[in-house]
Amino acid sequence: MSIALDPTVLPALDIISLAQSGKILRAERTTEQDGIPCFILRKDWDRLKSRDGKGNTLSDETLLRALEKISARFLQEAAKACKLLGNESHQNALPSTFEIESDLFPHRKKVFLLLVRDATHPVVCALIGTSSALLDSLRAH
Repeated sequence: MSIALDPTVLPALDIISLAQSGKILRAERTTEQDGIPCFILRKDWDRLKSRDGKGNTLSDETLLRALEKISARFLQEAAKACKLLGNESHQNALPSTFEIESDLFPHRKKVFLLLVRDATHPVVCALIGTSSALLDSLRAH
């Protein structure tokens, strides 16, 4: 399912600086040509790496493969919500934050997907993570 988004109606973050500083990491290896680049906050990446609770950590590659599938599903959920809200005629009224039911984080029943635009380029990006980590990230910028 595809939707068209106007980047100018989304909150602006310096995605490049956040990525270069390591505060966010790619949640996918590649982005499809018309896709939305998806990132996860470092705090949440670190939580997921040690998720099994037995002292074992996931490899970066294993975690990245899982995040690719999960972020694609989250973006599909957001696209469905946008379609239901009337993307074409009410784009300025669309939310930029979506709560998605998931067992991704054992201590949270919901994961948040935040649609933002890069502050220097008119590119829509998605951030996924827990609400507290997302809010901390936004407050810092």
